[in-house]
Amino acid sequence: MWRKMIGVIGALPVSISNASNFIEFDINGSNFTGKVNIDFGGLPGLLWLVLASNPLGRGEADDLDFLNSLTKCRKLQILDLSYDQLGGVIPDSIGYLSTQPVQLRLGGNLLWGSIPTGINNLVNLTDLRMQKNNMTGNIPAVIGNLKMLRLLDLSENQFSGSVSSIANLTRNCLKPFTPPGLATKNQKPSLVFDEQFRIPYILCCLNK
Repeated sequence: MWRKMIGVIGALPVSISNASNFIEFDINGSNFTGKVNIDFGGLPGLLWLVLASNPLGRGEADDLDFLNSLTKCRKLQILDLSYDQLGGVIPDSIGYLSTQPVQLRLGGNLLWGSIPTGINNLVNLTDLRMQKNNMTGNIPAVIGNLKMLRLLDLSENQFSGSVSSIANLTRNCLKPFTPPGLATKNQKPSLVFDEQFRIPYILCCLNK
């Protein structure tokens, strides 16, 4: 496994593509830069991929191309790319990741475009975070079919439409709520709680 590496600067080594025995790859809070050019298809036993809080990516359209190779990692449980500098549109291949219980964290990047409807295939997704990007369009109604979802954060994007598009999260109670610092006169923040009113599901600020 790889863990956080203090003081390391530069691109991620492409040779990691051959590290077939890797189970956990976690460089959270390191200082790796540039494109991610690793072919993760050579790491079939990968459980965790955490590249969070690095200046990875260049805000360009092909920054997420490496996600296509992750479809071969059938045991993947955690994919955390939050707070990097990744740009582009989330590829349709995101819907072909592992169906293991998955945490998918893409918040705090430079992503644009809409949420692929293929995310409906991630039937055991428990944690979905895409906050603080530049994403647009309607929230796919298929997200309402993700019955294992425990946390959903789509805040601080430019989504339009209504939270009713995910009304199929039937065991949750929608309650009007204004998270501090998020509300403007043109936005409608909402917070969803679980059936015991304990776990917050931060949704999004929707443009009218």
